[in-house]
Amino acid sequence: MKNVSDFNTSVIRALGILGAFCLCLLAFSGIFSGFSVCGYANAEETEASRLIFVCEGRKFVFEPDYSGLSEEEKSARRIYDEKGRTELIDEILTLIPDSAAALEYVFCGLGNFLDKLDSRFSENPVNAFLAFGFRGDKAEARLVGGKNGRKIDRQELYKRLIMKLKSEVYSVKVPFKTLYPTENDESVLRESFVRGEFSTYCNTANENRTHNIRLALSALDGIKLAPGEIFSFNGIVGERCERRGYRVSKVINNGEYAEGVGGGVCQVSTTLYNAALVAGLEITERHRHTLRSGYVEAGFDAMVNYGGADLRIKNSTGGNVYILTDMNSDGRIRAVFFGMKNPCVITRESVLIADYGKGSVRTDSYLVYTENGKVVKRVKIHGDYYYPNPSLAD
Repeated sequence: MKNVSDFNTSVIRALGILGAFCLCLLAFSGIFSGFSVCGYANAEETEASRLIFVCEGRKFVFEPDYSGLSEEEKSARRIYDEKGRTELIDEILTLIPDSAAALEYVFCGLGNFLDKLDSRFSENPVNAFLAFGFRGDKAEARLVGGKNGRKIDRQELYKRLIMKLKSEVYSVKVPFKTLYPTENDESVLRESFVRGEFSTYCNTANENRTHNIRLALSALDGIKLAPGEIFSFNGIVGERCERRGYRVSKVINNGEYAEGVGGGVCQVSTTLYNAALVAGLEITERHRHTLRSGYVEAGFDAMVNYGGADLRIKNSTGGNVYILTDMNSDGRIRAVFFGMKNPCVITRESVLIADYGKGSVRTDSYLVYTENGKVVKRVKIHGDYYYPNPSLAD
């Protein structure tokens, strides 16, 4: 049986076995400088320590950096003795079963070298995702497939390297392990259904109002809502002011029409609100206008005012929800919610309770849920009153 002290007397005497391993662990953490790209003065040292890693048919030479070690430390690590060095690795592994630490102790800078090799050849996985758009009149989701990634399999590499060293072979092929996307095609496709959509129409001859509508729509397009997330119209669209590109157009203010920056944005919030209703989403905040709007039935408008009235929608579907918006050249404004398949067909119903003249009405608003062609429930969501419009004749 070999006497271990014959190999490691200087290390045991100076630091002890545990002290030597402290150096090992520090080296593995990056205390030592990594690998050298130039030759050493001592050719014997270079040849005895050089390792070759083969990656995709290319060879990468690793030369340990022993420049910070004393001759005593070099001797303790057996850098001039291939056979003794392999035995030292085995001795270390009997004390601490850590291949990375054992190899780093003997081959200073190996961890840094492999980090650089890994960064060069590793590839992150790419999740599949959905791209949304309109094909003619139809809103659709298109799957963009994901891609597997990879990284160096360190544990397998260390295992192979130790086996090679025992056979006095100093070249090893680098193994990789596959990294899989967290979202595969199947999981993404389950959220590709149109849950609900709604359209309103505007007069594109009013350039300022049309500009404001397009600006607000662009802020909403492509928004993703995670399960349980609450959407804020004001939070997403932001302040409607000239500094942010909004123009002056007609707005409703205290029961009257007036000129104001951002006129037309409420038609966007209204369109989105109705799309959310038929998509089966939860409305946590909605406000009516004081006057009836001409672009939607009474009881189904959604007034917003930055810093005040907001439209807030909660994604209560259990999956992700995506918003698609658009306005075509004919003035059709569309809002679409994509997500998991809606189990019901949801329609809206506005019921006139009283008509007071000049556009002043009281209404109740309902949602009707249909499954397999059969109405399963009818739910009142609110009642609204609208003031008389002074611009209308008796």
